[in-house]
Amino acid sequence: MASVILTESIEVELGASEPWPSHAQLFEPLEGQITLSDLAHCTSVEAFLHMCHLPFVIDRRRNVHHMSPSGVVPFLKCGAFVISELEPIVGFTRTKGHNLTEAMSPKEEADIRAYMALIENILGNAELYISWLEKSVFYEYTSPRYQSVFPWPLNYALMWLKRRQVYNCLYSLGWAKKSTEEVVEEVAEACQALSEKLAKMEYFSGESPTELDALAYGHLHAILTTTLPDNRIATEVRKHSNLVEFVNQVQEKYFL
Repeated sequence: MASVILTESIEVELGASEPWPSHAQLFEPLEGQITLSDLAHCTSVEAFLHMCHLPFVIDRRRNVHHMSPSGVVPFLKCGAFVISELEPIVGFTRTKGHNLTEAMSPKEEADIRAYMALIENILGNAELYISWLEKSVFYEYTSPRYQSVFPWPLNYALMWLKRRQVYNCLYSLGWAKKSTEEVVEEVAEACQALSEKLAKMEYFSGESPTELDALAYGHLHAILTTTLPDNRIATEVRKHSNLVEFVNQVQEKYFL
């Protein structure tokens, strides 16, 4: 264990000693291939990097899931380092001196982590459920997109393998046996909590964005902008005008 910790410490020091490259690459699925949950994850990381004012280019690949060190998209190639998923990327940028929560107290940081967990555990699971287990969405949206970039019969095999993986994941979390109505209710409660947290503020913690804002934007934007055969979770988001305004504001400031 000591050698692992030592190695990680050396990597952090090396990462901090190198400047942020001008062409850091963020690897994502193709636009016509990306599914709802992957879109949420990718947009969250894009928003975070924009909020840190760090330059990057998006590199879209059809086999990006198999390129990712964790099998999850997106992943960032920054110099000699390859990092996947938002939390590790947040940790990596801190070694470069980019910390959006630097001025916050431990209590305030813990509050941010709690709301990030809410988003990931509710909205994230709901996106997976709706995309892969809600039949109308799966057959009309997810399946055609996921299969579109691979030749037959590989496309069919990969699609059903992915659906099985998602089912097993949701089953272990107690979500696979939920009804769509129960999932929508979970989303409604999460949106209510987020709306109350945001209140009339510009960002969830006040006047400056944090990784919580990046994560919230990624998931809310993906839900609001993805047209699905069953759009009930988007309807729940739209019931909260401050959440919709938050998405519009972040998009205008960091993406337009």
